[in-house]
Amino acid sequence: MNITNKLIKVLLVLIPMLILLFVGSPVYSQGGSWETMSPMPTARWGSAVGVIDGIVYVAGGYHHIYRHMGTVEAYDPESDTWFIKNPRPTVNTSPAFGVVNGFLYTAGGVNCCVNMSWTWEYNPIVDSWTQKANMSKARQRPTAGVIDGIIYAVGGLSNIGPDSILEAYDPAKNTWTTLASMPTPRSAPAVSVVDGILYAVGGLSPNGRVATLEAYDPTTDTWITLTSMPTARENPVSGVINGWIYVVGGMDDNGDVLDTVEAYDPTTDSWTTMSPMPTARNDSVAAVINNQLYVIGGYDSDNVGVSAVEVFTPITNLAPLAKAGADQIVFDAVILDALDSSDPSYDPDGTIESFEWKLLHREDSANDRTAEGANPTVSELEPGFYDVMLTVRDNEGETDTDNMLLAVADSEYIDELEALLVEKDQTIADLSLQIILKDQTLADLNAQIAQNEQTINSQEMLIDSLVVTLFSKSNADANAADAARDMAQDALSQAIAENGKPRQIEKAQKEMAKAQKRYEKGKYKGAINHYTKAWKHAQRAIK
Repeated sequence: MNITNKLIKVLLVLIPMLILLFVGSPVYSQGGSWETMSPMPTARWGSAVGVIDGIVYVAGGYHHIYRHMGTVEAYDPESDTWFIKNPRPTVNTSPAFGVVNGFLYTAGGVNCCVNMSWTWEYNPIVDSWTQKANMSKARQRPTAGVIDGIIYAVGGLSNIGPDSILEAYDPAKNTWTTLASMPTPRSAPAVSVVDGILYAVGGLSPNGRVATLEAYDPTTDTWITLTSMPTARENPVSGVINGWIYVVGGMDDNGDVLDTVEAYDPTTDSWTTMSPMPTARNDSVAAVINNQLYVIGGYDSDNVGVSAVEVFTPITNLAPLAKAGADQIVFDAVILDALDSSDPSYDPDGTIESFEWKLLHREDSANDRTAEGANPTVSELEPGFYDVMLTVRDNEGETDTDNMLLAVADSEYIDELEALLVEKDQTIADLSLQIILKDQTLADLNAQIAQNEQTINSQEMLIDSLVVTLFSKSNADANAADAARDMAQDALSQAIAENGKPRQIEKAQKEMAKAQKRYEKGKYKGAINHYTKAWKHAQRAIK
C-alpha cells in the first residue's frame, strides 16, 4: 500500500474524530403521555367496543361478581361522560367485534364455558340489537379488523384449543367465508389494520403466550411473518395512530398483568417501547378517536374488574433527523449518502420527502455546488475544502440540517504531502492533522467553534425539552403544572417577541388555553400535557 492510500485512510478516521470534539448528537424523546378520564360505570372485561360518530360503545363483558353480562354503555369523549344504553339480548364474553357503516357487530364469545358462534348487529340510532348469521366455528377470544366493509375474525379458543381459523363476515350479504388460516394458532391476539393489511400480534398459543406478529393481505389471501413484538403476551389491545400500531396491556407468561405499551411501525418493521399505561390491566378494550388511544376496562392482578378509562396521546409531529454522513476526502467526485445503513437520516413519526445538499467551497464561492436526493453524485469538484450541508424535510413540513467536511485533493497536492512526510519523518497521524489544519487561519477555526456553540445551544434547548417530558411523566401536582406552565409561557413570549411562525404561535396559544382549563379543574396531569404541547409549538415558532 503506497503512502497516498495510507494517508487517505488515516484522514477518513481522524477528520470525524476531530469534528466530534466540537459537535454532539441531538436526542429525540419518544413515549407519549397518559391522562385519566371518567371511569366506565360498570367495571368489566372481555367486552366488545366500537366507535360510531365519535361515541364509544362498550357492550357485554364479564364481572367478577355479576359474571357474564349484556350491559351496554356509551362514552362521549368531548364531554367525558357515560350513558346507559339497551343491553344486548344475549350475555357472553370475549367476542370479536367491528364497526361497518355505523353498525357495531359482535361475533362468537363464551357463556358459562360454552363457546358461541352468534353474530349480533347493534344499531345506535334506534338503540337495538338484531341477530345475524352465525360464524362457521364457535369460539371465544377471536379478534377482528375491518377492511373495505368486511369484518375479518381471526384465531380464538375453540373446542380444540387455540385456533388459527380466519373467517370474513360481509354485513351486506350476511354471510361468513372461511379464508387462509393464520400461520400461528392462538387466541386473543391484538388485531389492527393499516393500509388494507390486517396485523395480528401476541396472544395465547398451544405453547404459551407469544410475541409473534403476522400480517394478512386480503387481496391475495396470504399471510407473512414480521418482526416479533418485544413482549410476549395475551389479551393486549391495540389501536392505529398515524400509521403506527400501539399495543397495550395484557398478561405475560408469568401471569403478570401488564402496563406495557409497544408501538410498531409497518414502514420499517420495527418496534418502539412507549410510556407505560398508568393502570396495569388485562383483557380491556381500546378505541382511537382524534389520534388518541382510549383504553377502557379490563381486570387487574387480583382478577378484579377495572372501570378505569385512560387515554394515550403519542408524541407526534417530531422533526426529522438529518445525517449527512462521515467526512470524506476525494479527488474529483463525491457520492453523498443521507441514508447510510449505519447511521441514516430518519423521521421519528413520519417520512422524509426531500433531501437538499449544499457544497460550499471555503476559498471561492464560484465553486459552490448543489444537489438533491438521498444519494446523489457530484462530479468535477475543485480542489480545496467544502462545507457540505444536508437539509431534510418531512411529510409534515418539519426540517433538520446536518453538516460534513469534504476535502478535494489533486495529484500535485498529494505529491507535496508525500515529500513532506519523507523529508521531515513525521508520523502519518501528525501529517494528517497538519493536512486538516493547512491553510486554515485561526479565524477559520474560531468560526467553526462559534458554529458549534450554536449546536450546543440547540442541545440545551433539547435538554429543556427533556425537562418538560419529565414533568409530563412525574406524579402530576400543582407545583409540576406551575413549572410546566412557566416554561411554556417563557417559550411563547420569546416566540412572539422574535416574530416567530404565526401558525405555531397560534397553536401554542390554543394549547395554553386548554391547559388552563385543565389546571382550573385540578386535572394537573392533563394541564402538563397541554403545557408541553404549547412549549413544543413555541419552540417550532422560534425555529
